[in-house]
Amino acid sequence: MFERLGNALGVLKEALAGLDHSRLSGEAAVDVVRMCTEAERMLAATRTLAARRVEESKVWQREGHRTAAHWVAAETGTFVGQAIGVLETGRRLEDLPLTKDAFCSGRLSEVQAREISEAAAADPGKERALVDSAHTQTVKALREECRRVRATAVADEESRN
Repeated sequence: MFERLGNALGVLKEALAGLDHSRLSGEAAVDVVRMCTEAERMLAATRTLAARRVEESKVWQREGHRTAAHWVAAETGTFVGQAIGVLETGRRLEDLPLTKDAFCSGRLSEVQAREISEAAAADPGKERALVDSAHTQTVKALREECRRVRATAVADEESRN
């Protein structure tokens, strides 16, 4: 598996090295954006799930990091808060097969997967509807829908207590 992933990375590097963005027609540029978006989504999902495995295995401790999030932030060049979000999403995806599948197949962006997983963790019965909504709504509208799902789940929980 690692060899195939490494080979794919090599092929991608070669393809991108030969790409002259200034020579793309408008239509070709649209195609490139779409292909890159799909690849980026699949890679983000793979990175999220692998980061979760790094967290579980505690490999990050050997490298002297305070937390798995600190390790992820250092490896990815992001903020610790963003890395925490990646790890939280990875944890939630363990119980959300529809969201995980849509993310891994490139049908959801990292932001969409994070929003949906947070809301679906609060109300698993809404997972399918939220994944379906992601294909037709803007990120802003999806975020608002997810916020409503979380708020309703909290209100329902409070009324049961």
